Order: sequence, then C-alpha cells, then structure tokens
Amino acid sequence: MSAAALPSLVQQWASLGASHAPAEDVPKDSPRIAAALNTFASYVDEARGLYICAQASGRRVNVFMDRSQLMQSLSFDDVRGAKNVVLKGISSVALSKDAPDSDSLLLAASFGGIIAMWRLDAINLAKMGQAPKYGRWRLEGTLPLRGQLVSSLSVRQGLLATGSNQCVSVWKRGTYANAPWKQIWSTRTPRPLLRVQWSHDGQFLAAVPLHDTRVLVWHVQDKQVHLVSKLRHTRTVHSIHWRRPQMPDDSRPPALVVITTNATAFVYATMPTELTFRHWATVDASSYADDMSMAQRVISLMYCDGYHASVALRHDLQLLEQQEQLALTGVASSSDTERQRRASRVKQLQQYLAQGPDLFFALLADGSMVVYGLFRMDEPTPSLWHALLTLRVPPCISTEFSHAPLMLEFMPLAPKSLDGSRIYPTALIHGQTATGLRGTMAVSLLLLLDGDIHGLFVQNTMTDTNVPAHSQSHTHTFLHAEHRSDILSLETTQQARSLLSFSRDGVMIWWTLCEKGTMASLVSESQFRLRRAFAVCALGDGPNLCALDASHLNVALFDKACFVPHDEDAIALNNVMLSRLELPQPVSPENVVLFRCIQVDGKDVIMLGQRDGTLYTWTCTSTPSGLSLASHETHALMDGVVCAAVVPYWHPQTCAMALLAISPDGSLGVWDTLSWTQLHHVHVGHGAEHVCASDDGHLAVLLHHDDTYTVCVHDLRLSPFANTLVHVHDMGCTSPSMAWKTMKGGGAVLATGGDQHVTLLAEGRLTWTPIARVELHGMDSARISHVEWIAPHRLLISSTCQLFLFDTDRHSSLEDMLARHTHTRPYYDATALLRCVQFGLVHDAQQTLQMLDRAAAHGSWGRVHWTLQRASLASLEAPTPIPPLVERLHESQLPGVDKALCATLQGVHHAIHTDVDVPGMQYLLAWYASQHTNAPMVWAYVSESQDALLSKVTSVWSDRVSWPVVRDSGVFGWMRKREPLLPIMEQVARSAFTAGDDIDPVQCSLFYLALKKTHALRSVWRRAIGHSDQAKMLAFLAHDFSEERWRIAAQKNAYALMSQRRFAFAVAFFLLGDALSDAVHICVRKLDDLPLAMAVARVYEESDCGPVFQRIVKQYAIPHAHATGDRWLGVWAHLLLKEHVDAVRTLTTSLPAPADRRPMHDLPDPSMLLLLEYFKQQYWCYEALDPYTETQCVSFYARLLCMSGCDWVGLTMLRSWSFARDAPEPPAPAPLPTESAPAPTKIGSLMGERRPPPAQTMAEFDMSAFGL
Repeated sequence: MSAAALPSLVQQWASLGASHAPAEDVPKDSPRIAAALNTFASYVDEARGLYICAQASGRRVNVFMDRSQLMQSLSFDDVRGAKNVVLKGISSVALSKDAPDSDSLLLAASFGGIIAMWRLDAINLAKMGQAPKYGRWRLEGTLPLRGQLVSSLSVRQGLLATGSNQCVSVWKRGTYANAPWKQIWSTRTPRPLLRVQWSHDGQFLAAVPLHDTRVLVWHVQDKQVHLVSKLRHTRTVHSIHWRRPQMPDDSRPPALVVITTNATAFVYATMPTELTFRHWATVDASSYADDMSMAQRVISLMYCDGYHASVALRHDLQLLEQQEQLALTGVASSSDTERQRRASRVKQLQQYLAQGPDLFFALLADGSMVVYGLFRMDEPTPSLWHALLTLRVPPCISTEFSHAPLMLEFMPLAPKSLDGSRIYPTALIHGQTATGLRGTMAVSLLLLLDGDIHGLFVQNTMTDTNVPAHSQSHTHTFLHAEHRSDILSLETTQQARSLLSFSRDGVMIWWTLCEKGTMASLVSESQFRLRRAFAVCALGDGPNLCALDASHLNVALFDKACFVPHDEDAIALNNVMLSRLELPQPVSPENVVLFRCIQVDGKDVIMLGQRDGTLYTWTCTSTPSGLSLASHETHALMDGVVCAAVVPYWHPQTCAMALLAISPDGSLGVWDTLSWTQLHHVHVGHGAEHVCASDDGHLAVLLHHDDTYTVCVHDLRLSPFANTLVHVHDMGCTSPSMAWKTMKGGGAVLATGGDQHVTLLAEGRLTWTPIARVELHGMDSARISHVEWIAPHRLLISSTCQLFLFDTDRHSSLEDMLARHTHTRPYYDATALLRCVQFGLVHDAQQTLQMLDRAAAHGSWGRVHWTLQRASLASLEAPTPIPPLVERLHESQLPGVDKALCATLQGVHHAIHTDVDVPGMQYLLAWYASQHTNAPMVWAYVSESQDALLSKVTSVWSDRVSWPVVRDSGVFGWMRKREPLLPIMEQVARSAFTAGDDIDPVQCSLFYLALKKTHALRSVWRRAIGHSDQAKMLAFLAHDFSEERWRIAAQKNAYALMSQRRFAFAVAFFLLGDALSDAVHICVRKLDDLPLAMAVARVYEESDCGPVFQRIVKQYAIPHAHATGDRWLGVWAHLLLKEHVDAVRTLTTSLPAPADRRPMHDLPDPSMLLLLEYFKQQYWCYEALDPYTETQCVSFYARLLCMSGCDWVGLTMLRSWSFARDAPEPPAPAPLPTESAPAPTKIGSLMGERRPPPAQTMAEFDMSAFGL
C-alpha cells in the first residue's frame, strides 16, 4: 500500500515549546529578561481575512493562522551563522504587512545578534471582499548585529525597529525586489531595551528601557528621526502599546498606552496640530484590590485596543445571527427564553460596538479577572473619554507559577462556522513570563461581557481553539512548563498515562494525560532542572525521578516525599528533596547505553549500563520513614554493549522483567532481571544503534550502515525453530526512532519515526505491513527525534523542543486498523479452505463446500459452525460437484472469490477423484493450490501411489511440454523410478526445439544429450536449415564420441562456450564429452537451475539414484535449501540420502542464517506439522524428537497457523495431537551381498582433474570456425 493510501492519525494536542528563558541568577536589568518577554507577535486584518500570530520556541518560530492552526515552523538552523550563537533561543519576534496596500507579510525574528527576515507572498490576487491565499514562508535575508543582543523588534510598512542591549535603531529596505535593509538611524540607550514598537501608521516609534520608568517616543519622517517625548512615571514600566483605532482607515494621530508594574495604565495622545504626547486618561486596576488580602493583588494588566475588541465583538454578533437564522429556518430548536436572551445579547454587543470600547484585563492572584472598558477613544476630543464598564469574572484560572513579570497579549481569532447552539471563543489571551512559562486563555466577549464565567477559560495548548466556550474540560493552571531545548528522552509510567520528558538543558517535566471523551491532552504538572544532568529516568510511577551526571546519581522526590532520616546526602531544593550518590567511577554520555528504573519484587531498581558491559544497580525501598537507597551492585553482562533496553513484561518464556543488550559483534542477549540468567541469545547484525522490544517478544533493532538506517524486526517467539528476523524496514532518514505498542487483544504495533513522518507497522498473517502514517506538516527542517506510545492508542512525537499527540479518528481505532490485517480468515478464503482440508478437518471442509454452493446460489455468505474434529483425509467426499461450483462462483461475483479460491477448489476435486494415498493427496492439494507453480515434492516422494500421481500430473500438461512447467512439478526429484522420466525428458527436448517463433536446436541439445540420443540430436540439426551453426555442428556430431579424443575435444569446446557465457550450450558439450559432473555444476552455478541439474543426472545415469545425482543432492540441494529457507527441499534431500535424523531436525530447528539476512527466509510452512505427524509413524523419528522438543514444536506450528489467520486449525491440532511415542520396530537388517557389482567406468572430468591444453591446438574441432 502506498504512503498516500494509508490512513493518517489526527493531531489532538501539541506543546510547541517555550521560548528562551534566562538563568535564575540573571540580574533584573539583563537583556535576557526582555528577550524572554518579546517572543509572541500577532497581526490581524479583518478586511483581508488575516489572523496570524508567531510564537518563538527554542530555535524555531511557529506561525499560526486563522484559529491558531499551525501554518509553518521556521527554524534558525536554516539561517546562516545562527548555529554558532551562544544564546539557546530566539530573543524577539515581530510580524506585520510589507506595505499598506500589499498582501505580503514580513516576519522578523532575532537570535542573539542575528536578525532573520521571512516573507509570505500571496499566491493569488485578492479581489474585493476576498481573502488572499498564501503558500509558504521563505527566508528573505539576515541582518547580523555584531556585539549586540537584540531583545525587541517591530516591523511596520517597510520599516524595521530594533532594540538591543546597546541601542535602538531604524532600518529601511530598498524599493527594488530583494533589496537589502539599511540602517537609517540609531541612538544609544542607557539600559537594554524592554520593547520597541511602531505606531500603526509608522510615524512614531516608542521604546522603553528594561527596568526603567521612562518611555521614549520619536517621530519618524522619511529618514529624519526626532525625539518628541520623554514620558516619566513613578513606577517601572511593564509594557507599551500603540492604540489601533476601531476603523483601520482612521487618520487621526495615534494614542500610546503605557502600563506600569503597579497595574496602572496611562493613556497618552497628541492634539491634531501637535507632536508632543500628553496624558489624557488613567485606568488604575490596583485600586480594585486596595485594602484586600494578597489574594486580590493584580498579577498582570493587559490592554486590548478598539480594533481588536471590535473584531472579536463582530464575530460574536455573527455567531448570534447564525443561531437566529438556524432557529428561524427550523434547523435548530430554540425556546422563547433562548430567543429573548439572544436578542438582548445582540442589542448589548451592538451598543458596545457603537461606542468603540478599549478593554483592559486585570488578572488577580485568586484567579479572577477584572475587565475595564474605556469608551469613545475615537472621538477627536480626548476629554470625552470615559470608563463606562467595570466587571469582575469570578475565579476560574489557577494562577500558580504566575509570577511577575507576566506579559499578556490579546488576539482575535478567525470566525468559525456555527455548530449547533454552541458558542466558540473569538479571541485568545497569550501569557508569557520571563522564566519561560506560557499559557493561553480562550475568550468569548459575548459571554464575558454578559457576566458568564464561561467567557474566559484556560486552554491546554495554543492550538485548542475549537473547544466550545461552555466546555468544562480545560480549567487548568494558566501557565505551563514547556521545553525550550532539544528533547533527549521520553518515558511513560502509570500504565502509560504519565510522561517524563528530558531536554538538553537539563530540564525534566512531568506530564499527565487528561482525557475528555475522544479528546486528550497533556498537562505539565512539575518541572525540575539539573544543568549537569545528561540522562534521566522515572522512579516508580512518578513524579519522583533519577538523574545522572558525570559523577553522581541524583534522586529527586516530589509531593512532600522524603528520604530516611539518616540519609546525610539528602538536601531540600525548591520544594524538592534531592539525594546525590557518588558513582563507582565517572561516566560520560557517550558511554552510557542504559539508564532505567524498574520494579522488582516491590522495590525500585535503578540500572546504569555502560559500553564496556558493566551494569550497576541501586535498590530503592519505601519505608514508613522515607525512601532508603542501598549501595550499588555490579554485574558483568558482555565484553561490550552498544545498546540496551528493559522490557517490563517479557512473555516468550517468562512474565518477569527482562534486560536486552547487543554486543558490538551483533549478538543479542536477554536476561531475567530476577535471577540474571540468560533467556535468549541470537544474532541481530552489526551496526546496532538502538533496540526496543514489545511485551510479546517482538524486537526492533536499528542498524546503521553507510549513512543509511534500517529497522530489523525480530520475533523471538520463533526461536529455536526458525530464524527470528521477520521484517526489514528501510528508514531512508537521518533521525530514526522506534516505539512498540502491545495491544490487549494480541498483536503489536511498531512506530518508526524519521524526518517528518511516522509509519506504523503491524504483523498481519505472517507479513509485516504499514497500517497508518503520521505527518508533521509545516515543520520545514525539523526532524522527529522520539516517538512514544501513551495511553492505549495515542502516539506522542517529539521534534526539537516540541511535543505532538496523535490519535486515530473517531471512525477507526488503532485496534480496528490492526484487526483488518490480523483477523481470522473467513471460511471462503483460499488459504483457510486449503488448511482445513490439509489438516483433516473433513466435516468442516464439507460444510464449507456446502456453504460455498449456497452462497453461489443466493449471492451472500452464510455462517459456518466449526466442529474442530479431525479425520483421515481419505474419507473426504464432495457434497456437491466442484467444477460446476467453480463456474457458479465465477458468475456470482461474490466478494472474496478469486483465482486462489478456484485453484484450491480444483485441488480438492482432483485430490478426491484421484486414486492416490494421503501423501499423494497432500501433494495434489498443494500443487493445484499453487496453480501448478510449486509443490512440496516430499509428499510425492513418500507416496506409494507415484504412478497414479505421475499420470495425473502429465495429464495436466499440454501437448507442448516445456521445461519450466515440468520443473515446477518437481517430478524429476520425487519420482523414485528412473524409467518413467525418460519419455518426459524426450517430450521436453522436442518442445524445446520449437519453443519460440524460430526453430533453435541449441535449446534442445542439452536435453537430447542428457538422454544420450546423439543420433536424434543430429537429425534435429539437419532440420535447422538456415542456422549459422548447422553445418559445423553436423560435422562435429558425425564423430564417434565413444573415443576419448572426441570426448576431450567436446569438453574443451565446452570451456570455450563458457568463456562466451553460452552456458546452456556448454552443458550440452560437457554431456557430449561424458563430463556429467561438470555439466551439472554449470547448471547449478551458472544457470542457477538446480532442478535442471537433478533432471540431467537422473536421466543420464543408468540407475534410479546414481552417485552424481546423490552428490548433487548432498553438495547443492541441501545448501540451497538452507540458503533459501526451503524446508520442503531440505527434508526431501535428507530422506533421499537416508539421513532421517537430519530430516526430522529440518522440521524442528532453525536453518543456518544466510549472509544477506533475508526476513522470514526459513519460516516453515505450517502444514509441515503434518509431515512431522507422518514421520512419527517411522521408527527413526524418535532419535531426533524428544518429548520436550515435540511439545514445543507442536505449539510453535499451531501458533504459526494462528498467525496466518487459521486460528481454528491451530486449535484443532493442539487438541488432537497425539503425544504417544509408540514407534514401530525397525526392520531387520538386509543380508550382506556375496559379491559387489563392478563399478561403472567413466571418463574423468577435465574441470576437476587436469587442465586441458589450449583449445586452438585441437585440429579436430575448432569452435572459432563457428563464430562461437
């Protein structure tokens, strides 16, 4: 199935990462503080339908569009020079249009002293009333500012303002396409800048230094920049905002809003004829909390200008109007009370819109929100401004970790089509702290201004805007911890419902899965940081954890947990108890292959594995007085380990925990963690970099060779009966990752991630196929770093510092996807019918034939009730004539009827109506089911009805018998007598002469000479009129080849033909020269046709099983069976050579692994269990089959039947198998012969005994004369 045809998982949640955050000991006036507060920007243009925001996360800028759908993720890894910057994250973001009348957008982002400019061009010309369509952002250019740390950016109408730790500057781009940015003005500042911002018309530029009380305002005209105002305040300035008027085309001078740290907003404006800004209004949010407890203090004050408020209000009005239309048309029901409330809300919103409100939101410490409204700010006289609205939303927000400074931004969302009577949010409030915490609140002004608490609620993620405003599922902590550096590891606990993530900067975050119906999200519960740690693992089910640095094992306890009182190494750090244990020897990240904590006998065991094969373990025991840490123990696993993993429940042999480790030479060892005994030892290949395992015995090994990654899937349940390699998946990516998911109903799903997609692989009927795919859209150069399963069926993906949660859609679950590939075969399936007949479920097979007959008559499938009873295959009778049944099934066009089913029915028919024994019936069943292309010739070889079998097989062939048809039947191998094979070979020779359009005697020469019919070959060449070799071949064939000189000449010319790569003709000349061994050698090595070599030897030698034929079987057939995994061929070869013990072992042990490591190369046919059952009737079987091996072998083949979709057949074999060991007595030894027969004389082979003289010295026959 192609990747495009695979079902896709749906994204449910995303953590797009936190912005850069300074260290705890950074001074308050450090530019890094300002850099952490300017990492969000938005741009809204209602007329053009543009609702875009940009959010910095680590080294990336995530761009969202419409209702916060992720549009694209832009990376500074693609920016020249950014990889060498010491700063760990983006320091500022700005977003605006390129020009007033342009549809193009500009995004500016700074990374230390490097500013990158991205451009988004419309791909269509937007007509009146239409929104432009956009493609992808492209990097337009960079501005390197050496020695500066840019902390704030602002873009407006082709002008760029930059604020850094040294100065504020203005840049302007040239007028032509791709023109560079040039600095037109710059001035130094006494402090690093907190924020610079352009007015909406681009005439004024305001800037505020960090931790300062002044606001500087410049007037910019052309290239002239003049300082017009210095606005001083009594408190430190928190933020500045240029007011955008309610009507975008309003040309009045802009107003400036300054918010100070005491939650007071100062509004400044200019008169129409002046440039100096004057104070006209004040909104004091702190007065609301006077004389109240600390719970009522204002954490942050946010400003929403008239334009953004009006856009959100208009969208609320649209929702109400759509509800009214649905009620009037009868699509939705509405009561009188609802209609009245809707009418009053419409009237209220219309009044607000008429007065053009500017809103101020004050977030209080108790989680409540106070909303202030300042009206008539669009009036030409500022004295008319007045506040008419003050309301308070009850506590609905958890403000934990909401410490100042907290920057809040208001952004309207794109309108949403109505879904029933539900109200959706129309705006977002984005929060950002200097410590890197972020939060998002959804706002519905429709409900908020009506006093409804649901008008403001906390979201789990930036992209979660499609949840109705009445939903109660998102009342969580406002600010959440997110990673701002590359995530190094993911680990799930508590039945995969909690997650521990660890990033490169030493930050560890605990996440909890929250589910509401089919939707789910992850909420960060606790955060801990150890800068020197390079590995982390969960301690128990969390939230306790263990961290590893170069010299210590650090154990951190949360939730008021503690260590035993006598633990002198325990210290308290930020409400976390930390104990540091010194390691036996220093470790480095590149030498650690395993760091994991598991529970063994109720105790937590911490494991640390190194590349030298040493494993250290520490035991943690919970006591009433606290957690006790025991001293470490040392174990030696291997001489070296390249990767290792721990499996909580190992099912193949035990349900205990198991440790897996791979050595540098590719050997995999599995140990029981209780007794440290080795359970398995298999070879998985060189170049292993990562290993993971499922609970049911599946193993995935990531191999790296020549810059390519390959995932090799092993099934250790197949050991020791078959090689464990079952699938090879070429990744074709640069950052592969893997994770297993074991399903409750059986089966396992492997998630393989690389680049920007994840493929889900599952085993279905002994084959591994992709069942679903996950794509990370818009991530540009980002690469998937880790995949992990969380909860029953949700997939978690990490990329850089970001997390994405995916799940199947509501129409198809992961279990359904797996079931479509692993479900039990229906009774009308060709393989199901074949297995039913082969294993002797006679009654069920007859019932199946009856149901097929009814289905052909009625056009639908009925149900079959299985009896699961076995009987002799010889008792099988057809309840209805099969040939007419096949014709009716063809005409019925029922689903599931195919050529394979018709071929199987034909096999059942001929097996019933051919007078052969049970082995002969097994051969006919397999031969017809394969449509005459393959058959296990061992059944025909042991059959006592070979004459009837041969008659049936030859009757199927047409008059023009070809060698490929005869080869597929295997008749030259299974026919014990030689005489019946001679006429078949002669038919093949005659057919080869006229096989093509032209008569070619070269093709048939081999077969005639194998029959030693030189005279017949001479007559064939006489008929080859016009053939270029006719005259010369007739002359050469006229010689007497009973003479040694002509036999040697034929062999020498065979070598000449081999040098010309005419191998089939060379075989003919070797036979002409009586060099049978050389002829069959060329058939095997050059023609790659082992059956041809056996056929030639069978008819050339004058015995039923000649020495050359036996040597072919010994030297070629058995190695060929091992190399190709053909157990049928191997069993036949050992039986022919009287190697009965080896024949049994071929059924009960794995074959040698080939050099190319092909998956499932020796996986046996499940029907070989019947051959083992047949062997049990022979006295020699029990020499190689002990009771334990027999029990395991029967269980293994029954499991193969279940894995292939024939569950009821496997169950029947387990129920009916007889483990009795009543072997027949061996036959009496034959009397010794009185005298031995003389050995036949034979000319020796020139290939193996002596080297012939050069061919040109032979005057008798010069092949060059023929042009050969």
